[in-house]
Amino acid sequence: MGIVADYYSLLKLPQDASHEEVRDAYFEAARMYHPDANPDPFVRERFIQIQQAYEVLSNPRQRSKYDLALVESFILPDISIDVKNSRSIIPRLTEEQLFYSLIDIRCSATYDASKRAPFFLCMIIDTSTSMTGKRLDMVKSNMISLMNELNPEDKICFIAFNDRAEVILDPIQKAQIRNIDQYVHLLTPKGGTELYQGLLRGYRVIKESAKSYISKHIVLLTDGHTYGDEDASLALSKEAEENGIVINAFGFGDEWNDNFLDKLTSNTGGNAVYVRHPDDLKHYLIQKVQVYGKLYANKIIYNFYKDTCVDLKYAFRIHPDITPLSCSDGLHFGNLQYNGNLKVFLEYAVKPIQNKRKNLRISSGRLKMNIANVDTVAQMFLKLNVPVSDKKFSESPPPAIVEAMSKLMLYRMQEKAREEINNGQIAEGTKHLQHLATHLLSQGNRELARAVLLEAEHINKNKSFSSEGDKRIKYATRSLLLPSGLE
Repeated sequence: MGIVADYYSLLKLPQDASHEEVRDAYFEAARMYHPDANPDPFVRERFIQIQQAYEVLSNPRQRSKYDLALVESFILPDISIDVKNSRSIIPRLTEEQLFYSLIDIRCSATYDASKRAPFFLCMIIDTSTSMTGKRLDMVKSNMISLMNELNPEDKICFIAFNDRAEVILDPIQKAQIRNIDQYVHLLTPKGGTELYQGLLRGYRVIKESAKSYISKHIVLLTDGHTYGDEDASLALSKEAEENGIVINAFGFGDEWNDNFLDKLTSNTGGNAVYVRHPDDLKHYLIQKVQVYGKLYANKIIYNFYKDTCVDLKYAFRIHPDITPLSCSDGLHFGNLQYNGNLKVFLEYAVKPIQNKRKNLRISSGRLKMNIANVDTVAQMFLKLNVPVSDKKFSESPPPAIVEAMSKLMLYRMQEKAREEINNGQIAEGTKHLQHLATHLLSQGNRELARAVLLEAEHINKNKSFSSEGDKRIKYATRSLLLPSGLE
């Protein structure tokens, strides 16, 4: 059965909306789109659709039939979703309480190399003067090594940027490249760092040359701190995400803005990586390219609704790569590989539950994803609704939740320390770093624990992080979340 309109989205409602919520949403939408207020033909058509939606969703029998048809209209790929919650029942308390969920999305489809979809890769390379010497030499050597990981049908281009941007290698399939060295050697350092110039040029190239490609990626390599164009860059990353372009970033040295690059990449489902040693870049680049070739689904977004007494406080992807996610009503989970899984950890704050409601909508919505090999959008319903009880009781979280929380604890401890130190709370921040070192020692991470203690001493003397210390601690504790062998 074909569905003419998505009535829930039309009224901005979750699928489990109550009768009262349907009624209220209808009245609000009807006021907004009433033809008497706006003679635009589009408004008149939308008003008719809103009336049709209300007629169906306000009638229990019609709604039941519609829900069944809606589910059947969605393509259900080889994907399963497992959700673990920290509690099976939420007590009715007079103070705020925390609630945790671990969402595990699994793909059971087996990778078939013969059906691998080619991808488009745009390398955006910082060639400002600060990249002179070892850093740019490291990039050049790895650009050449990278070509060995591409299939003949994969398309690649190089963009160089400093205070302006230029195309070094026009989009071309690997099979058509005769001598990559001649293009790589055109990367020469000069000028300052204006990241937006590089991003914009790369984005335009992809839009013009990658229309037939499902899997589209930008890899940004930089050592600089861009100034004044952060907002424009972030806005561009959101536009890139809407067009199915994933941005990953590699930061060299100590000057690049890690918080900015975390936001930039997570907007698209990608992540930022700190490159400390030359071998790191080769390892990370090869790992990324291998993943691109085994892509099953991208643009995985969870659009959800929640009760007003529930706030999403923290979201973190813990597998397959590690990165914090921007908390919003549309969570960008990232990508899913063949025969792989994607794990996201969520922390909610539940405010005092004043009324006598029996259930709490933690979040309820749809998980949308683009199935890469066939360029089809699939949707699955995902509801996190939990009963509310007046009784106080003791309940241990599931082992998977405990494991995720314990892995995240060290990373969140350094997050707290960084926030305090940046706010001038030196004593509190160094105390958290000392606690972090103690936990690292107990887990056998002696080298990192020593680095943390030395950094705490530096902060006590200088009232700020050292040029390297904050990034090393941040990304080292983040890497502790990776499975063994992937650090």
